[in-house]
Amino acid sequence: MMELCFEGNARSAIINEQFLSMCEFAQMYPRNVEQVREAVRCEAMTSPQIAEKCFYVVPRKNKQGATENIIGPSVRLAEIFLRHWKHLRVQSRLVEVGGDYLIAEAVIYDMENNVVIHKEVRRSIVGKDKNGKEYRYSADMINMTANAAMSIAMRNAVFTIIPRAIVDSVIEEIRMYLSKHPETKGKPLKERFNEAVIRFNNYGVSKELLMKFLQIKNEDEFNEEHLHILWGLYNSLEEGEITAKTIEEEVKNNENK
Repeated sequence: MMELCFEGNARSAIINEQFLSMCEFAQMYPRNVEQVREAVRCEAMTSPQIAEKCFYVVPRKNKQGATENIIGPSVRLAEIFLRHWKHLRVQSRLVEVGGDYLIAEAVIYDMENNVVIHKEVRRSIVGKDKNGKEYRYSADMINMTANAAMSIAMRNAVFTIIPRAIVDSVIEEIRMYLSKHPETKGKPLKERFNEAVIRFNNYGVSKELLMKFLQIKNEDEFNEEHLHILWGLYNSLEEGEITAKTIEEEVKNNENK
């Protein structure tokens, strides 16, 4: 991200000149949205392994108190869009580390349209032990939380700049690609479910908890839509958007209804 300075010194003059040059270049060679969209599609659908990483699922309560699974574009898809959208400058950084929280921010500048977006993400750095006593994260955990927060802030900024209609259509095509690809379609659903369970186990999420979250009684009820939910849910765990506790709380919420 270029920082605008208007002080009367040589360094500021150079920065301003560079900034104006980038804006002029963006105006001379505007992005072709259809070409960008095609390039994003091609990269995102290079393989099922990449496509699986391109969307997230986050459980949220609706007005009636029931859980709804919100589908959105992931950090990985944001990185792909950044490589192809052109004329964007983005920077994310850690702003503050408090006693029980940290704040990360991202700033993105669209040089072609002269639009600046600023996004902040706040994350807790306090956990609870088995006895319910609160403790502050270790230095390593704080570092991991900070990196996740900066990535999420970057993602949020990118997808505020890029029209959501384009993003949503790409996600829909990615999901169709995953449903039809021989590498995934050729495997029985039970096998794909158990492969997903192994991934979730690394985050302390059991098979039983996943089945309760999906509201299925046995593996025979598992379907293609459930698989897409698990892919997105896993991405949310991996990106630090949610934790295993989030899934547990949503299951309890549904059981108490």
